[in-house]
Amino acid sequence: MSGNNEALIYDTLKENGKEKKYHKVLGKNRGFKSLAFGISALVGAGIVWLFSIQETFYVVILVSLLMIVISLRLNEPKIHTGEISDNPFAHFGKSIKNVWKNKRLRYLTLATGLDYGIGMAAYDFVNVFFNRFVPTWVLGALRTFASFLGALGNFLSHRISISFGYTKTVLGFIGLNYVINIVSVLTNSVVSPFIKAFDNLTYCIAEPAQNTLMQKEFTDKQRATMGSVVSLFRSFVYGICSLFVGLMADIFSEYTSLMIMYIAFFFLLPIYYKGLKAK
Repeated sequence: MSGNNEALIYDTLKENGKEKKYHKVLGKNRGFKSLAFGISALVGAGIVWLFSIQETFYVVILVSLLMIVISLRLNEPKIHTGEISDNPFAHFGKSIKNVWKNKRLRYLTLATGLDYGIGMAAYDFVNVFFNRFVPTWVLGALRTFASFLGALGNFLSHRISISFGYTKTVLGFIGLNYVINIVSVLTNSVVSPFIKAFDNLTYCIAEPAQNTLMQKEFTDKQRATMGSVVSLFRSFVYGICSLFVGLMADIFSEYTSLMIMYIAFFFLLPIYYKGLKAK
């Protein structure tokens, strides 16, 4: 998600003096989004079963129009209106400098960027590996199940972070996420995709906590752009990793390619630790 969406949530809360509730609100926002993914998959499957795949496109158009209507009713936070006088390029350059100069942001941007790039490239590819063990419809059902687990993780994220602290929550659940991913490939059997489904639960507990820490480091004037800088870096890493995972599969095998990607995950934990401990 680009930085402007999270900045809209944070600035809206700050305008009302409720920025301390950001983590809780973000968790709910992400949780309902995950629920929507799961429900839409079920609805889409039902439409295809009752009618045809063509009808799903009509539904998508209607939903998109509804989203536009709702977005037009959003209120723009006014707390920073008139403060930004830089031209867009100077503002973007200043945002990059602010990310680089802040030690915590620098390490967390590197860690989350590599995490996202490696994770998404592997996620796009992993069903090719799992298809050897279960039919495609089972993989679709498991992704729907994973969406519901992700919703649960997002809803629980704030409560768990308060109970255990942000550093333990991020490191603990990110580490557990890495273990689940590598075990899902190591088992190399019909249980592999079922194990993999649970990684969404751990990721969605850790991610809102990590995002909340980064929001606290962003400057008010550059909040949206700094978030977009982080998002841009993640997308760049994702593109590189997508090429790499396919190349390794062609040179070696699907199993080896995924193992390389998931082993690489564990080298990110020290970077996360430095970012979380930085002041």
